[in-house]
Amino acid sequence: MITKSFQIILIVITSLNILLNIYYIKKMEMRIKYSLIWLTLSLLLLILAIFPKTIMFIAGVLNISSDTNTLYMMAISFLYIISFSFSIMFSRNSRKITTLVQYIAVLNRKIEKLEEKVNRIDS
Repeated sequence: MITKSFQIILIVITSLNILLNIYYIKKMEMRIKYSLIWLTLSLLLLILAIFPKTIMFIAGVLNISSDTNTLYMMAISFLYIISFSFSIMFSRNSRKITTLVQYIAVLNRKIEKLEEKVNRIDS
């Protein structure tokens, strides 16, 4: 069983996390697309903290002896999924950046050639 002090800590931390997410969304420092992942995770954790019997039910279904271990396992699983999705996103962005850098290099070369032509005409 999750202790009351642990339950209160979870509620406070997840509530602060939700407020922090909203703050960064309002300041336009975090895109809504990415904050939805964290808000969803925080709301889920808040629900689990408010209704600890849900964790006990999940522990029973998964045959895990401790509620706290179930909570840790769920948190690690969610963080793994989030890390994996961010790795995919970073890989895509890396390819896009490489393509953009190559495109800019080609454009710069074309500008240099045009400047050379203009300089030859002016001479």
